[in-house]
Amino acid sequence: MSKAIQRHPKKMHHKAAKAFARLANVQIDQGENLSLAVWAARYMESEDIGVQAENTMAAKKRDLTAFMAWYHNANGHLAIEDWMPRDTQSFLSALEEQHRAPTTINRTLATLRKFARGVYEQPESPLVYGLPTRGVKELVVDEPNAKKLDTREVNRLFKAAERLTM
Repeated sequence: MSKAIQRHPKKMHHKAAKAFARLANVQIDQGENLSLAVWAARYMESEDIGVQAENTMAAKKRDLTAFMAWYHNANGHLAIEDWMPRDTQSFLSALEEQHRAPTTINRTLATLRKFARGVYEQPESPLVYGLPTRGVKELVVDEPNAKKLDTREVNRLFKAAERLTM
């Protein structure tokens, strides 16, 4: 993530940030230079588009957009410096209440972790209280049930093994 941000650490990506904010159905003020929307736009611009699948990039954008909308609704602003672990945990809890799949919630947490880490590692990071994803745990996901072989399939496997030893 840091390539684009380090090349232009002071450059505000207002056009992209406003587009991001529109997706989240929130308004950003001209004075919100370091808003969550601006940092999210920077993050998405800096992701290696050629390396990651389109679906992955779309999922990350959806995750950040949903978080931004939730954050604005919960806090009344998009000031990234106020983002704390409590916000991250509350957002994930809201996703659980919406009956989102545990794998979706864990993917969203992974997106937020990578985004937060990228912002936190910047020389002039607005995350003065530390990583806002620190201590937030993934949900436990049940292993999928293994398909059991029926009697015919077991018999075929044994016969194939016998043929190999003859």
